[in-house]
Formats: sequence, structure tokens, C-alpha cells
Amino acid sequence: MSSYLNLPPEQRGVQQLVDQFNRDENLFRTLTVKRLRRLSHRGLSPKRQKLLDLVDLLSAPPHVDAIGVFRKR
Repeated sequence: MSSYLNLPPEQRGVQQLVDQFNRDENLFRTLTVKRLRRLSHRGLSPKRQKLLDLVDLLSAPPHVDAIGVFRKR
């Protein structure tokens, strides 16, 4: 987790929101490619489309905000 110690205290919360927005935007863009590819297949119903979109969203790997790897000895 980034603490943004180099920023003034009043700007840290804003920077965290910006970072979260950027992570969500990147996820949205990766899922949009799959969605557009799927929309080209006309055999899928809108309900099936929505279900597959939800499956893609839930199967996306969670964002890990880490600098390095911690190994317990």
C-alpha cells in the first residue's frame, strides 16, 4: 500500500482516488476488448452477454498494490 509520504497530507487522499480510478480504467479497457469481440457474435442473447461480462469481471485478477515480495521464513 502506497502511503504517498512525499505528498502534502491534504493531497494524499486525492492521489489515492486517482490511483484507484486509473486501476479501474485499466480493468475496464481490458474487459472492453473481450466484450466487443463477443458482441460480434450475433447468436448470444443480451442476458447471456451480461452474464459473460460479469464472469469476466469476477475472474479478473485483483490488483495487488505491492512493491516487492514478502517471504515468511
